[in-house]
Amino acid sequence: MSLIEAGDKGGIVSRGQFALSPETIAFLHSPDGLRQGKLRSSDSPELTLLFSPPEQAARNVDRLQGDQATSLFRSLTPKEMATALSAIGDLFTNPANLAKIKEYEKKQKESTALARPFVEEFKAVYGREIEEEELRDPKRREALLKDHPKLQARWNEFAQHLIDIRPVTTAHRSTIQLFQEQAQKILDDICGRSNLPPITFEFTREHKTFDGQATLSGSYHSSKIAIPEQRLAEEPMNKSDVVEIFAHETKHHEQQTWMMAKALEDIASDKPLADQIKAIQKRWKEDFNLEPTGDFIRDVHKRKAGHKLTEEERKRAESYERSHVEAKASGEKEEQILLLMAIEKTVKDKSAWDAFKIIDEFEKKLEGIPKDTLTDLIQQYKKNKGQEKAPETWDEKDAKETLDFWTGIWLPQLRSEVRTHYRTSVTENEANKVGLDAAEAAK
Repeated sequence: MSLIEAGDKGGIVSRGQFALSPETIAFLHSPDGLRQGKLRSSDSPELTLLFSPPEQAARNVDRLQGDQATSLFRSLTPKEMATALSAIGDLFTNPANLAKIKEYEKKQKESTALARPFVEEFKAVYGREIEEEELRDPKRREALLKDHPKLQARWNEFAQHLIDIRPVTTAHRSTIQLFQEQAQKILDDICGRSNLPPITFEFTREHKTFDGQATLSGSYHSSKIAIPEQRLAEEPMNKSDVVEIFAHETKHHEQQTWMMAKALEDIASDKPLADQIKAIQKRWKEDFNLEPTGDFIRDVHKRKAGHKLTEEERKRAESYERSHVEAKASGEKEEQILLLMAIEKTVKDKSAWDAFKIIDEFEKKLEGIPKDTLTDLIQQYKKNKGQEKAPETWDEKDAKETLDFWTGIWLPQLRSEVRTHYRTSVTENEANKVGLDAAEAAK
């Protein structure tokens, strides 16, 4: 279930149904959308930025090093990392390659513009948004368009546009495939030299990380690095930018590998590996909100090969564990930011009554945010929440002003707390330093 409804509605999706915006319709009928075969909650454009980028970590952050000569996993030097990633930097910044990606992004915006009249006409005819399943199923779509000439015409215009841009989408797909294949080869080499489990690389079609949070650069999760394609088209990157992103995310991979090496010693170490994997996955979800794959755990177990972590190595892993406990708390605040953004937008675009539907449905996720000023309104809503519309006794103006005041206080507060986490996080600061040092060496 998605927290935030796709497109520009800004409402909350419940019961797993999606009302589709023009942006989402254009995405679903793009080669990427068709290939993935599913709607991602992160296709929503208003979620591109949750909060302004945190300040760059200070370059003089102390790095946890350990003895490289005897360490289980070897960290490449900034020069080694820059040299290894140099080819990716050249490839990702090649003007001819970027031109194909930019042209595709331009056509995607045109697709969104053409999808909008269809969405608006559908809503005028049926009084609701079209759902994903209806859009994908030709028979259901045909039945909905039948006997509605204007709606059919809107669809035909959009469908013809998709046919016209096929050469652009084909060139884009080939370029992205080349990028992924070459990046994968280099990451395989880096992991081999560092005795790290393999990392998988992929592009995503959104500005979001695997755990749902916004990014304009890259993300790491469970042995996978991802970069949003739009990052290549929307913000000019030089070679050192690319090196910094990959070095940063590879460092996160190394950090979680250290944590897993410790977990293999500490959690259910007397049990068969299959049972130990389940125990570790359960503990990591509870403690860090991380979901390590079985392959990742087996890979670390294989590389560990009976090696017992030294005291220095355990301290290093423990520092990463503490940082991830803090990251879990920060992640919960980021979810609350998403909800408050949805509430704020719903008050603006719909009504305060609709916004209280969100507060009621996601009451548990909003725990920890004081609601003293909302108590009376929450009680009024709960007494009448079976109704689609607000009762006559409901003071919409007062409710809007109260909600605006409430979100106006807590959105900045939560954003500040999340930024503080990223500025003080051991794992983030270490990855920032590694990325910046490698980028400097690449110049």
